[in-house]
Order: sequence, then structure tokens, then C-alpha cells
Amino acid sequence: MNKKKGLLTNVDPATTIIPFAIIFTKCDKQSAAATAAQIEKDREILLRDWESLPPMFASSSLKKGGREEILEYIGSLLSDK
Repeated sequence: MNKKKGLLTNVDPATTIIPFAIIFTKCDKQSAAATAAQIEKDREILLRDWESLPPMFASSSLKKGGREEILEYIGSLLSDK
């Protein structure tokens, strides 16, 4: 893998895995039940086309909800390198 101008070149997209997660933001703007229902609805829609789902996190910057879980996930990705 060569780096050229900050971009990766010679990467085979068929074999390269780029980790990602889905983060639902602004979860403090509605009730916990409404957030859970929306996340479940989104999961069902995504599973129509995807075999498996990436990690999903509900977050709230106001209440700091989900922060630790998201940071732990990022940390786990960095420690795998």
C-alpha cells in the first residue's frame, strides 16, 4: 500500500475492510422509547440489503450519552493495528 498525497493507492476494495459504525445523534431530543423504536426501524431497513450490521451507538452531546461506548469502540480499532 503506497501513500500518495495523503491518499492510499493500490488498495483492493474487494479485500480491504474499513471499519465504521453508525452513530445516532441528538438522542436527547426525544424519549428513550422513541429513540429505541427509531433505531430498531433503521436496523430492519438496513438488514434488507446488508448481511450484518456495523456497531450502532446512540449518543447525546448534551447528556454525554454513548460517549464512553463510542470511545471504547474507537480504542479497540486503534489497538488492533
